[in-house]
Amino acid sequence: MIARNEYTKTDEKNPVDCALYYMALRKKPVLVGLWRMATWSREQGATHRLLSNNFNEDRWKTAALKNAYALMGRRRFEYAASFFLLADHLQDAVSVLHNQLGDTQLAIAVARVYGGDNSPILLDFLKDKILPQAAREGNRWLATWAYWLLNKKDMAVRSLVTPLTTLLETSEPPSSAAKSYLTDDPALVVLYKQLREKSLQTLRGATMIGMREEWDFVLHTAGLYDRMGCDVLALDLVKTWEFLLPPPPTKATSGRPPLSPSMPRQSYQSQGRNQSATDFDFDPRKLLRRRSSLVIADLPVREHAHNDLAESKGTLEESRESGEEDGEKEGEEDEEDEKDKKNHEKPKEEPKKKPPPTQFNEPDANSLLDAFGF
Repeated sequence: MIARNEYTKTDEKNPVDCALYYMALRKKPVLVGLWRMATWSREQGATHRLLSNNFNEDRWKTAALKNAYALMGRRRFEYAASFFLLADHLQDAVSVLHNQLGDTQLAIAVARVYGGDNSPILLDFLKDKILPQAAREGNRWLATWAYWLLNKKDMAVRSLVTPLTTLLETSEPPSSAAKSYLTDDPALVVLYKQLREKSLQTLRGATMIGMREEWDFVLHTAGLYDRMGCDVLALDLVKTWEFLLPPPPTKATSGRPPLSPSMPRQSYQSQGRNQSATDFDFDPRKLLRRRSSLVIADLPVREHAHNDLAESKGTLEESRESGEEDGEKEGEEDEEDEKDKKNHEKPKEEPKKKPPPTQFNEPDANSLLDAFGF
């Protein structure tokens, strides 16, 4: 749709405008057909002959790269990125769109469409460019989206409440815009409440947020609502907000110290800056005040959990076996006791049989007529 709109946005219908989008979609034959119809362009003949070749060969990949660098020299960066994609150089195309063209959203879109959401180039771009940019600008929405796309859902929840400078190691200090009151968005509390109970990973990420941090976050959001004139929203927020329950005390397994039952964020797991939420040994669903069946189980099963389950099964089987043996012994002793009781007991007299209950028998109709003289 976007490629078609870019192609038809002018009366002359220039294929250069939509080249990047069709190359990102891997639809080179469509672009070849558009160049065949662009007879008015001076570049039509040479470009059509070039695109008609097989770019799986190294020879034509080198030719595409030469054209891309030549276009960069002419400062035609978007068209140069399309030739980088033609040569299957996604990294160079993303770098040109982000650095030279300055369009981060277009760079992310091309990386996701051409390489997929699990592309290593996209993941590296999010780690190296997007997350430092979010920390520099104080953009919690951007940081949450980047962590979610990186499949770090626990960090996505933490970035909504915890200061980004404590979660990300950046050499650049935060800008003055990051410290402005304009970066405070009261809608973050709504997103935090929805994401917190979405899956096991987000729940464990919520447990890694300090209780005092969450308390200050809620009160700060209520203050924002109050300054906006939404007193009812501020009152409803502080009245209906539900904090997570403290986790149950767990035993130390495999040399690990137990969690703190009163303050889960003060345990040894939360000391690291980017500590993973999978290090907790308890079921985070127990921290919800209202049990929900829609919590997605997206955490891997840990080895020590398997070992604990096997040990518990072993102890249960042993207790069952010992219980069966004790039951057999007790059964034999009970049988002997019953025999002794039968020998010592005297024969009891049989109780007298009760007479059957009387029933009303309806008289015959003839006998009634005889009684009246008929």
